[in-house]
Amino acid sequence: MKKKILVKYNKGDQSVAILEDDILVEYLNQKADESVRGTILIGLVKEYQPSLDAYFIDVGTDLKGFLPGKFTDKSLKAGTQLILQVVKPTYMDKGMTLSSVVSVSGKYCVVTSNSTKLRISAKIKEKSEHERLMDIAVDNCPQGLGLILRTNANGQSDEIIIEDISDTENLYKRIMANTGSPGKTIFKPEGIIDDVMRNFNGDEDIVYFNDMDMFNRYFKQFSVPGRAAPVKYYNKDYDMYDFFGISNKIKQALGRKVWLKNGGTLVFDYTEAMCVIDVNTSKNTGSGNFSDTAYKTNIEAVAEIAVQIRLRNIGGIIVVDFIDMNKAKNKELDTIFRSHLQKDGKKMTVGGFTSLGNYEITRIREGRRLGHFDE
Repeated sequence: MKKKILVKYNKGDQSVAILEDDILVEYLNQKADESVRGTILIGLVKEYQPSLDAYFIDVGTDLKGFLPGKFTDKSLKAGTQLILQVVKPTYMDKGMTLSSVVSVSGKYCVVTSNSTKLRISAKIKEKSEHERLMDIAVDNCPQGLGLILRTNANGQSDEIIIEDISDTENLYKRIMANTGSPGKTIFKPEGIIDDVMRNFNGDEDIVYFNDMDMFNRYFKQFSVPGRAAPVKYYNKDYDMYDFFGISNKIKQALGRKVWLKNGGTLVFDYTEAMCVIDVNTSKNTGSGNFSDTAYKTNIEAVAEIAVQIRLRNIGGIIVVDFIDMNKAKNKELDTIFRSHLQKDGKKMTVGGFTSLGNYEITRIREGRRLGHFDE
């Protein structure tokens, strides 16, 4: 599926819009001064709460960090200073969730302080390749540390992977040698631009940058002589998202209601644990009977819901209240919905229709929901 990627960069603030077949499916936004998942910092243990099995950590802000007992293999005393990694960034009035297990990513591997972890990406299915990579991992695992070989190690030469393991181990050691006061950031992972470009396919996809330095960096990396460059510089006077017609789509994804082309609507309501999506016929009265109208609205809804889940980055439990239909049509709807959901790269479990007639999905929480971006 051909992707169009639109990248905006301004004084450290980053945003990325991803279109598949000209449909906006993802929007990412990262401020220059925010702590993101994977940030490594210095913390100071303030107290232990037995009822929560967690430590409260001074991270240099008014909100204390939260270190669950399950995220540390150490018994810590108040006043202990240590290096920690952000598992979940600060959210509204909740401090960041931290871990004393520190992981550093290279291009093909992850080096971690969890010395019991030695594995190969589960996405590498070919047995012979899995065995080859495991041999490399066993022979080159840094002493006293854990090692994971990532999906993009698949097919790479032994020499390239071994070099990446060595480079990543050295970076890990430099990070862990840091000292300073609570809250000092000693490592910030790649931003969302680098993260997206790591998976950029120059043979099929195209990317536009509004920043000349960013453009030059990736133009050199992905341009091939004799082929049209997949990396473009956007130099028009008006906003890139307006030019590509997605500004309104982003604003719509920040709202509660989404209109379907046939006049139906999707209504999104959130709690901390779940999202409920209500499908309504609204202005779609149809020209036939109600059963046909309900079916057409539901069919249109599943395609849009699959897009909105990705675009809004909805995680946790998702419950969809479709317009009531008979079992045969529900079965058909289920098949179509699953085919749309398969385009999502995030891990999810599709439960289908429940005994009460609602449709249930669980989707991994990674990053913030779009409505929480300070745009």
